[in-house]
Amino acid sequence: MLRPLPKHVTAMLIGAMLLGAVGALVARHFYGWPIVPDEDSCPIERPGPADVIMLGDSLVEGHCWKADHPELVVLNRGRAANTTTDVYNRLDELLVRHPKVIVLLVGANDIDRGWTVPEIAAEYRKVVAKLAPVARLVLVTVPPCSHPNCSAEEKSRIVPLNREIARIAQANNARLIDLYGAIATPDGEMPHALSFDGLHLNAAGYAKWNELLAPVWPRPPSER
Repeated sequence: MLRPLPKHVTAMLIGAMLLGAVGALVARHFYGWPIVPDEDSCPIERPGPADVIMLGDSLVEGHCWKADHPELVVLNRGRAANTTTDVYNRLDELLVRHPKVIVLLVGANDIDRGWTVPEIAAEYRKVVAKLAPVARLVLVTVPPCSHPNCSAEEKSRIVPLNREIARIAQANNARLIDLYGAIATPDGEMPHALSFDGLHLNAAGYAKWNELLAPVWPRPPSER
């Protein structure tokens, strides 16, 4: 028969579990991992060909896009901490879903890693070159950052990178959604009302982004 653990050992195990849970929450909030308020209630991903794939980093991952468009097959393929290279390396697993539209937002983590704008743009072009022939492509500019970890030097690369994204969109007949231009303050900062940490969007921020995306969503089956 198994003996019960001593009380002090049980207390230590419970304490470790609680510290781990708290640590995960702190990491999610302060180190770029998204917090999705309705994560548990987000609809189950539907099988079959995708109407839309939302692709990119934690800014994409942090919202339940399926709930906004229940009649469409919408896949959230945002992944926290992803760079343009990370996105490129997982494209094959996305294209087997034969998407009609792909919405791409990536680049903030490249800036955080210290990559130059030409380096990021080169990797970004590789992603677009693989996606453009297979789906209607929507490129989204990198939003402003007011997080304490965003240095002035990092912020200075956002606008030049967005210019490159605009050029890439034009060269590939892709639709450009200027999220940065729509939400940045006159000083180029992230508005407090649209973000919970100066980097990731809150509900109001995603509502604004959804407004910009409205023209590019495919019509639901009931309207075709």
